[in-house]
Amino acid sequence: AQGSEGGAQCMSGMNWPPLHTKTSEVLALVLKDVVTTRPRDLFECTAQLLQEKSGISPIAFQEHFDECKRKLRVYELEDVCPLGAEPFSWTQQRYNDDTILSLLTEQSMRLMADIISPDMLKSRELVHRAAMAFPERAYLRDSAQEEQFDQTLRAIYISSSGNESVRADPDDEASHLAFECGYLISGLRQLFFQDAMLDIREIEVLVVCSLLRVLGANVTFQKRFGGEETTPELVALYAVQHHRDVLPSYVRLSPELKRLICCVLKVHISMSDLIGTEVVPAHFAHVKDLQETDGIMPTLLASMAIDYLVENRRKVVSESEVDLVRLATHCLAVVEKYIAPRAYELLLKKRAERLAWRLVRDDFAQRALVRLCCLGEETKDDWSAMRTTVDALPDHEKNVLKTELGEKDGLSATPVFVPRLAGKFLSLARRNEHVGLRSALLLLARIFEEATLAFSQRAPKVLRLRLDAAVELARDFHGDATFEEIPFSLERLGQGDLLVRFGF
Repeated sequence: AQGSEGGAQCMSGMNWPPLHTKTSEVLALVLKDVVTTRPRDLFECTAQLLQEKSGISPIAFQEHFDECKRKLRVYELEDVCPLGAEPFSWTQQRYNDDTILSLLTEQSMRLMADIISPDMLKSRELVHRAAMAFPERAYLRDSAQEEQFDQTLRAIYISSSGNESVRADPDDEASHLAFECGYLISGLRQLFFQDAMLDIREIEVLVVCSLLRVLGANVTFQKRFGGEETTPELVALYAVQHHRDVLPSYVRLSPELKRLICCVLKVHISMSDLIGTEVVPAHFAHVKDLQETDGIMPTLLASMAIDYLVENRRKVVSESEVDLVRLATHCLAVVEKYIAPRAYELLLKKRAERLAWRLVRDDFAQRALVRLCCLGEETKDDWSAMRTTVDALPDHEKNVLKTELGEKDGLSATPVFVPRLAGKFLSLARRNEHVGLRSALLLLARIFEEATLAFSQRAPKVLRLRLDAAVELARDFHGDATFEEIPFSLERLGQGDLLVRFGF
């Protein structure tokens, strides 16, 4: 906050004027005298010296003090963290009591009510009001995650707004907040945002949950409050457990809503990963373990849908792709009735049936093949090409893929390695004339084999194999080496991540 006389900052966020220079000098002299003389009654002596220096009689001062108490004083609080202020410290001290947190809750409730209202809410107003209602947005200033949160917020608004014109024409005056995937919006709205589900508390939980995950993806937030975690959900969970004072939007919620948000963070699955089978039965089991938590399934599915909407906001999505979302989330939701392995098997079975393939139970080689096919485009030609390529692989590599992608489930067969971005890796490899699908599969088998040798002992049941570098390699490779023989290393990150690094 800026002081009214000279602009000194106050850590409390209030507009206190700075002390006059002479006042500061007098205070310094009195304190120096007290330190030198070391009086027995420290406070009484200090007060007496200050009174003498003031030149005001006690009676006159008391009259002045009483008059000041009778005057109405108004203290102005900043709505958002000022530019130039350190947002983490500012937020901690600005939102540090129950009264201010209750005002924050009121702001949020008004915004949530306007989100689901039939009245139009302009994007700039939406973002501005969100910055006031959710002060943690200031932590994302000038980062990619700031834009990501704004897009997520607009996706929630488009999906849950009572204004039909917003969903019919989701374009926007701010290009980075425009959504051009009208058919996807309609499909997700019908699947996850029916009117019966729309409640301001439910929408607020969705916003806070999304905010925490976006914060967890921010490198600065990770380093300060994420422990050693790098996965956004785990960073967020660590922060709410150990650094609640920097998360007023979470602190002000009821215990029930806090528990719901933590449960969603624990089991969150990317919609793209679910559709592409970059998940395993253990993920389904985690959801089933927490199914008794009130509201977890609709909140989880809505959170997944919002992420998917942001991810595809510039893409023209087909009816078939929307149907894939319906199929995949249905199979995840049936864990409420069936055991996790059966629900997961249903996902693979339904995906195979769409291309007239029949999945035989306990045929792990076929199961691995279906998963590899799901990583790519859903066309008969692509699936046939994958089958032909896999059939032609050496027996050793085929067995590795069968074990890692078909047999291991993170439950009875562990550890299971979840190949993050494997679909993108294989897609780019297929397009690159210097790589090809066969070489990519051989390299993937090598990575699986090395991970098994290096991390089978005392490892978590599920390890996420991060193939970010493999994606770049498949995109940029120019044939200056044998692709499948390129050396690599594996680095353990946090509780459950293995980072693949390449080097020549």
